Amino acid sequence: HAAEGSAWHSCVLDWLAAQHKWLPSVEPPAWPVEHGDERRWNNVMHAALVGFQEFVEQYEVVPIAIESEGFSVAHGLVGHVDLLAEVTWRKRRTSMLIDLKFVTALMSSHFLQLRCYSRLDNIKGVSRGLLYHANRNTGEWKLKEVDLTTGLEDVAAVANAARLYAWAEGKRG
Repeated sequence: HAAEGSAWHSCVLDWLAAQHKWLPSVEPPAWPVEHGDERRWNNVMHAALVGFQEFVEQYEVVPIAIESEGFSVAHGLVGHVDLLAEVTWRKRRTSMLIDLKFVTALMSSHFLQLRCYSRLDNIKGVSRGLLYHANRNTGEWKLKEVDLTTGLEDVAAVANAARLYAWAEGKRG
């Protein structure tokens, strides 16, 4: 599961980067023998890519940043943002923070993760997010919009927990 999820991210985001000449070329992630099922691996990568290409075309996605690491000094947070992009959303061009999810069901923590990412220093000013939720077997996908200006008390709680963790680690030596 984890291998498929990591490879799926690489497959679609490397493809997007190559489309915008950020990478010279792209090959699908190679099947790791420990995965056990080469046919399934290839089918999952193919379905993921076809679905993501459909999303990019339908929403006219133009990347601003792909797999961008960020941090927030104020909140004590670090994160790896999947995609910051210009997107046509509800007939308007807008910047959106996009997190790719390759899971059975979205959870509240996925929404919180996107809200935390929106507070990273290199992401500030983006008020809308999308969870791109894809089915690993079929490539079918759906989008869930996330208002990045709400639920900030939960972001504050995560920031406080991060500071407490850092403090405790410092005490351990």
